[in-house]
Parts: sequence; C-alpha cells; structure tokens
Amino acid sequence: MRAVWRAVGGVLAVGLAVTSGACSNPGGGSSSTSGSGGSSGGGGSSSGSPDLATFAEFCKAAYGGAFCNSPSCAPFDEARCRAAYDRLCNEYGAQVATWQSQGLVEYHAEGSGECVDHYNRFFSYITESRCDTRSQRELYVELYGYDPFAAPTCEDGKPVPRSSPFLSDCNSVLEGKVAQGNSCAGNEVCGSRNCENRPDGGCGTCGVGESPDEDPLDEGETCYFEPDGGSSRYLDCKSGLVCDSAVSHKCLSYVGGGEECGAGFKLCSGGCGFRCNGVDGGRGTCVPNPVLGEGCGYTGGSSSYVSCQRGLSCVPATDAGYPDFSHGRCRPHATAGQACSNGFNYDQYFGDYTGGFSYGAHPVCEVGAACNIPDGGSDGTCGTGPSSNPPGTGEPCTAYAEQPCADAGDVCVHRGNGNYTCGQRGGVGAPCGSTDGCEAPLWCRLGDGGPGRCEQPIADGQPCAPEEICGALSVCDDGVCKPIEQLSLDTPAMCQ
Repeated sequence: MRAVWRAVGGVLAVGLAVTSGACSNPGGGSSSTSGSGGSSGGGGSSSGSPDLATFAEFCKAAYGGAFCNSPSCAPFDEARCRAAYDRLCNEYGAQVATWQSQGLVEYHAEGSGECVDHYNRFFSYITESRCDTRSQRELYVELYGYDPFAAPTCEDGKPVPRSSPFLSDCNSVLEGKVAQGNSCAGNEVCGSRNCENRPDGGCGTCGVGESPDEDPLDEGETCYFEPDGGSSRYLDCKSGLVCDSAVSHKCLSYVGGGEECGAGFKLCSGGCGFRCNGVDGGRGTCVPNPVLGEGCGYTGGSSSYVSCQRGLSCVPATDAGYPDFSHGRCRPHATAGQACSNGFNYDQYFGDYTGGFSYGAHPVCEVGAACNIPDGGSDGTCGTGPSSNPPGTGEPCTAYAEQPCADAGDVCVHRGNGNYTCGQRGGVGAPCGSTDGCEAPLWCRLGDGGPGRCEQPIADGQPCAPEEICGALSVCDDGVCKPIEQLSLDTPAMCQ
C-alpha cells in the first residue's frame, strides 16, 4: 500500500517564513494552521530519530525542530520559535485526531522518525545554501548523498533509475482516506489530491488524484490530468517510467538504441546519448545523437530539435546575418577565453536533453563557465571554468558549478536578468535576481523587466503580498504581516 504524504499546509508555510526571516527564502506564503497535543513517542527509526506516537508530537519534532534548529546567518528567538510551534502543533494535532476518529485520515507512527531526519536535512540545505560560501551543489551532495547535476548512469542506452530523496521518507506518515469527489475540510484528508473549491476556507471537494491505497502506476496508465475548474495533477509512475504530460498523459518507458520509439509511445534517453528519429514526433528508431561535425537543430524541416552528444554545442548556420536553426553543426563547448554565444548548456542538468543550444555563431560555454556578453549583444567570451581556474571576484560564474568562485568568501550571486557574478551577497538596495543574492535577512523584490533590489523584511502589521517576505517568525496572512503567535486553524472540523 502506498500512503501518500500530504504537506501539512500552513505549518509548512509558517516554517518557510520562519527560516526566510532567519536566513533563507524558499518563498513567502500565508498560513493559518495548527496541531494537537501528544505524548512521548515510542519505537525508533533506522536513521536515528525515534518514531513518534502522535501526530502532534511528530509535528513538533519535524517542523518545530527542523525550523527552530536550522542554522541561521541572522539570529532569531529560538525559545519563541519553539513556543509558537508547540501551540500550533497542539492545535493542528487536535484537528488531525478529530479527523482520525472520523476515519478521514490515518497517522502512521512507523517511519515518522525518518521523516523528522529528512526535514532536518532539507532545511539545513535551504539555510546553508543562503549562509554558506560552499556551492549549492556541494551542499546538496553532502546532505542528500547524490549529485542532482551528474550525468545519468546508463545501461543498454537507457538510464538507470535513481530516486530523489525529497520527502521520500515522509510518504507514509499521514494518509488521507477521502475519495475523489467527496467533501473535504483540508488537503490532508484527500490522499494524493488537493481539497479544491473551498469558499473562504470552508468545505471543498477532493480533486483528481490516485486512491490513497494505490501503488505507483504501471506503463500505459494515465498519470497526468487537466481537469476543468481544478489544477493539473501528476501521479507517480513506477521506477524507470516517465510521465508523458505533453502527448499521451501516460507512464512511458525508455528503450535503447535501435528500438522503436515515438511521442506518446516509447522514449529515447537524450541523457544516454540517444534520440528518436521519427519525424515531428512520429514513430521511429532510437539512434545516437550527432557527434562532432555532424548536423543538428531542426534538421530536414522537422519540428523536433536534434541535440548533440554531451560536451558539444549545436551552433546554427548563418543566413543573411541571422541564425538558421535548421542547419546546425556540433562543435565543442567553448572554454575560458574562447568566443561564445548566448544559449543554454543542457549538460549541467540530469534530463533528456544534452549538449548546448547556441543562439549565435559560437558554441555555448562549458558547464561551470559563463559567457561574458556585452549589454545588447549575443556573443562574448567565456569566463574561467573547470578547464581553467574558477572565476574571481566580479567575474561571471555558474551557481551550480563544483567550485563556482575562486576567492575565499565569494559566492556566485544572481545579480538579476540572468547575470551571475562572484562576490558578496548584496545589502539594502543592491541589485539581485533572487533572495539568495541578498544578505540575510534581506529579501529580493523583483523588478519589472530589470534587476530586483534587496530590501528589509516587511514589519508586522504592514500590508504584504504572498510573495513578499515578513520579518523573522512572521508570515503574510490575509494580506498583513503577522507574528506566528497570531495564527490559528482555518479548517472546519468536518465536512461529511
């Protein structure tokens, strides 16, 4: 049986706001949640934290513990944080206990300790990625044990499945029992669905999704839904399968070289060096991606883009001074000091596209280097990267490179409009492209068409929007920044 974890709504949003004020900013968000009292947990988990007997106790350990223990580069009141979470989790746990007595949810203590450990890892990553000078890639590998940007491991031309650890230890903690189409008071009772169409926090209806008891889907089963009047839904496919949201909306499998493929039918793995040669998504055969000197792009008038092998950029031909993407050639990525063009290097991501996509007359830069392009231009020169030395202060950089900057204390900062340079995080008024580019506890207010600016958090009692950041231990709730002590449960006791 697969019991699907439903994020505990507002408690999670509260925690994000707490850590944003202290150090990180995964996003603002309003919340009004709570939880219920608990007793001491029993049992234990293989990861170190004990299993917890009640949901309230779990809430305090997983959310209160993770958020209030998170390292911060701007101090906040830990005692106040814990007191607020104790109250929220007592209220919220009481609500969950009521739902349990009505048969709407089931709390599973077994494995809850592993979930607590997960949240501690996850929020350590969030905060340290804002406070630490190590690369985000290095922090992720340290906390999760694998590199999300590494090339896939392939066998017979197909990627070897690997699972993301994100929330993987929490899939069995809280199980919703209400079926699709039935009344609901909150997301928690709906299994893998959302509680939709809730007027003013009242009762709603469980939307599209899998049954609470349903296992991951087999090949050919529908995994993507676009319901009228509701939000789209992805359901989990079994390991090794991919949800095709573009064409068939079904779970599809990869095939190897020489095997039949096609859009909505079978997939070739670009990450393993293959593509389907079917015209415009039609049936074809998995063939190797082009190598050095071979043609690439929208070849033969096809609407399907042909990528190069890893390490190569598809550079378009030039027609009357304009790039001709139907006639490209695979060339090596540019390295430090070489001419480069604006584009994108897919080699930096784990996925089905590989190689580089160039918009100009030159290749894109290798992974870990950035193309230093003058304002208004499309061509430039590659900064330093893995083939030379890491970039110095003020030089272009790549945030997820293994060593993004050379100088001690420098970080690769998003300055806005896609420009990343090595240096210090910005103070009040500094240009930014994300909150990670600002000193804690500042946040980045994005501009219209230009760089954002680092600002102080919004004070309690002042108007706010969901994407704006309130002060430490405060959240944007009903359009106003409020301390977490003022939050309360906003769901009805039952809707059946």
